[in-house]
Order: sequence, then structure tokens, then C-alpha cells
Amino acid sequence: MSDYEFPDVPLSLEENIRWSLLMYPTIHKSRGDVLHHMYFVLGNGYEWVDGRLIDRSWTQAHAEKLIADGLAGRDPYARYKEVNDDPVWQLAVDKMIARSIKEYRAAQDNIEERLRLRGFGSKPYPYSKLSMFFEIPEEVDLDYLEGAMEAAEDYLERQHQEHIMQKLNELRKKRLEDLDYLGGAIEASSGYVKMEPQKI
Repeated sequence: MSDYEFPDVPLSLEENIRWSLLMYPTIHKSRGDVLHHMYFVLGNGYEWVDGRLIDRSWTQAHAEKLIADGLAGRDPYARYKEVNDDPVWQLAVDKMIARSIKEYRAAQDNIEERLRLRGFGSKPYPYSKLSMFFEIPEEVDLDYLEGAMEAAEDYLERQHQEHIMQKLNELRKKRLEDLDYLGGAIEASSGYVKMEPQKI
């Protein structure tokens, strides 16, 4: 275990996905969007801590404020109204705010559905070989390993999947053997709705 204290940070993969969908609905429209961001995007704020992908800057108070501001139209675009008093600019910002409020409300109303949606609701950012996906620790928590496998299935080109999935399956088998003494059969998650990935 590390000496880092993170009592306020979502520890399970599903908690991370839920909060991201609620906090950033204009960016993340499906679990696939969040998984891609967590595992494949460089400089995303996440790092491996004790086998979990943790955003050390995350606090529940900030997350709740971000969601409340989004629902009320105070953020993320309201601050742009002060940049320019031109009527055309103000109208454009008003439209962005209205669209943002709609996205925040949709995320609140459809969170359970979005938690099941695989693939991409928006165009994925190009992945980096320096991302967290290529730094998975041997002591990775199983839910985060399952998340990496899901992200690889949904995002990586078919020719890269076989080799990488073989390595991830070997790591999964080892982790299950390591955890066997704890006395539980840990099964992979299932029952997701498949969305077709967009072409890059």
C-alpha cells in the first residue's frame, strides 16, 4: 500500500465512471468514453495508486459543485459571457450554455443507461503509448483490469487486440490466482449494451 491518503476519491472503477458521466456530460456520453479517457488519454489527471486509477485532484465537494453549476447554467460556459459584449458573441454563448444544461440534465436522467453503454458517444481522442493503459501494474485491482480489457476491446484496432488481450488475460489469470486464497470467485462484469465505435 502507498502512503497516499485518498479517503474522498472514488475507489472502484464503476464509481469513477459514474462520477465522470455526471461531471462531464458534454465530453463523456457513455462508459466507453470514460474508459477511453482514463486508460488511453495522456495527461488525463489519473495515475496508478495501489492498483487503481486515481485522480488525486478529485474531491466530492468539487464534483458536486461542478454538477450543480452545470445544471444551473453557471458553468462551464457562463464565464465566456464576460469575454466579449458583442451581441453575436453573447447569443453564441447563450446557445452553448443551453446545450450544456441539456447535457447535464440528460446525464442525470439517463445515468443508468449511460453506465451500460459501451463504445463511443463522441469521437475518441487519439491514444498515447505513454498512457495509463501501457503502465498497468502487476498488482492491479481486478475491476480496473477488467476496465482495461473492455477499453481495449472497444478502442484498439483489431490487429493490436489479440496480442494485448493475451497479455491482459495472463495478468488477469495471475491476479485471480493471487486472490484465490481470499475465497471468492470473481467474475467479469457482463450485460453491457454495445455501441458501435466511431471511425477515427
